[in-house]
Amino acid sequence: MSFKAEAYNDRVYAKGRKLQFGVDIEAFFRRPDKFRVIGDGDWEHKEIFFDGRTFTLFDKDRNTFGVIESEGDMDAALDKAHEEYGVRVGLAELGANRLAENVKHALTNTLYVGKSRVRGVFCHHVAMDKDKMHFQLWIETGDKPLLRKMVITHKNLPYAPQWTAFIYDWNFTLQPADDFFTFHPPEGAQKIKFVPVKKTKGPAHKPVKTRKKGGAS
Repeated sequence: MSFKAEAYNDRVYAKGRKLQFGVDIEAFFRRPDKFRVIGDGDWEHKEIFFDGRTFTLFDKDRNTFGVIESEGDMDAALDKAHEEYGVRVGLAELGANRLAENVKHALTNTLYVGKSRVRGVFCHHVAMDKDKMHFQLWIETGDKPLLRKMVITHKNLPYAPQWTAFIYDWNFTLQPADDFFTFHPPEGAQKIKFVPVKKTKGPAHKPVKTRKKGGAS
């Protein structure tokens, strides 16, 4: 299957001000063990491949690529990339084999909001909390319950930045060849190493005290 998406990410700067940056995404999947995600946006132009053996991230701007060896299904590849190397692939989990299990894990405070439209499509609007994030999902009504919009609020980060995606052009008749999911380095591309995430425990957060007008803090 495949889909396209427009995604928007908040970046917080001085005193809670926010800037929004966008990326256009194309995602292709062949379960259980192949995917390809293309992202072209304001800040980055990257492609990610998984062919059942290797997870490859290609940076088009720098003409560099890194490879993670990860035999197994796409779920295992996504988990390894995130947990060991800090790489998260936007919307790739929608094609995962264990999508339903992943959604239900650590899920709390679910709410059915009602029906609304997303770019002219009638949808069920639902909300939920999961770990340190708050999710809102808009799922098409009728006999094709496709995800049309998603908003993730990072509620534990300062000023609660959001990540928003509009999903469209779902295709379930796609038949790409195996070679489509294999990365072929372009001329002059340089292979670089992924740096594993250091699993160190940082110092405890201390709240900042504020000074009240006309009195001591």
